[in-house]
Amino acid sequence: MRAYRRDLLAAVNRAAIDPDAWQGVMDSLAASLPGLKPGLVGYDAALHRNRPGVQANYDPDFVQSYAAHYGAQFQGLDAWTSLPVGYVAHSFEIIAEADLLATELYNDWLRPQGDLRHAAMTVLSRGPGQFFLFTAQLELHVAERRMAGLLQETRDLVPQMMHALDMNRMLLGLRLDAVLLRQGVEPQDAGVLLLSDEGIILHANARAEAMLAEGDLLRHDWSGRLAFVAASPTARLRAALRGQARTRDLTFQLERSQGGHEVRLARVTDETLGQLALPAFLRAWSPALLVVVRPAHRLTDEARPLMARLGLSRSEAEVTLALAKGATLAEIAEGRGVARVTVRDQIRAAMGKASVHRQVDLVRLVLELRRTDRT
Repeated sequence: MRAYRRDLLAAVNRAAIDPDAWQGVMDSLAASLPGLKPGLVGYDAALHRNRPGVQANYDPDFVQSYAAHYGAQFQGLDAWTSLPVGYVAHSFEIIAEADLLATELYNDWLRPQGDLRHAAMTVLSRGPGQFFLFTAQLELHVAERRMAGLLQETRDLVPQMMHALDMNRMLLGLRLDAVLLRQGVEPQDAGVLLLSDEGIILHANARAEAMLAEGDLLRHDWSGRLAFVAASPTARLRAALRGQARTRDLTFQLERSQGGHEVRLARVTDETLGQLALPAFLRAWSPALLVVVRPAHRLTDEARPLMARLGLSRSEAEVTLALAKGATLAEIAEGRGVARVTVRDQIRAAMGKASVHRQVDLVRLVLELRRTDRT
């Protein structure tokens, strides 16, 4: 395998920048040793089964049968997912050889592929309710001579793979910020979470992780499913995941801790998925919803009625107020430190929520609401 190390590390470095390049990592591994079958998969704690990932040197029929049936038959899954992150174990550390040979998985899936009882196995990443697992299975006729070397090579490679996954997460966070800005949402100081269609946390930025750790606003269950501490916002979250939430229910206030927080929910569209460039093994969880939670302590009294009556976000309300006070688009953008296109998108979003088609009508509506509030 050592002759392939340079190409292999180059493949891992490419995958750090391009999530779709993980297939190249598996291909390079498979080419490094005859009889080697590597795979990178996600594991869903809620469903107790693997999610489709990337692999090399497996017959497609066996890949399909593993996803459909045999993946759930592996009696060592709990032991595998309980390994310390980055620790490389031989498969017999996960399940005793005699126990493995008695399983349906071995007799109907591992043995017909050249007897894959020997494997290097590890946990590359562990998050709320989800894991990224790596395995390198070796056919028996090769394993008797090369298994010790494979274990060492895997131990050498795993830190590089873990770093590449960290890079994937960091770049995903930057792309999420860009998506939110295009939608007129400012991500600064915000907790940002990407959820699956079942509400499982697929990605949380540093602020969101802190909120989850603090437990004042957000929490998650053992399977990684997000919830708010309060029941009412959790009900709104569940409705949004089902696609049943009204537009005005996608933006709301949490009146807890340090002056309250604003929450913004946004469905993940096909266009959004294209912009996020998620790794294949993360797309398997069916990304469905973006959740943005940010402090609302900077809200002005003038902005609150617009948010309550029109369902505007904090940014949309403040931009709309500035427009109503006579500021130009350029002045608003400069004052807020954002691009003009961001302000334009926020104004358009406010017009849509207010059911008006012209800026002058939006301004007229805002002025009328302000007069009403003063009387």
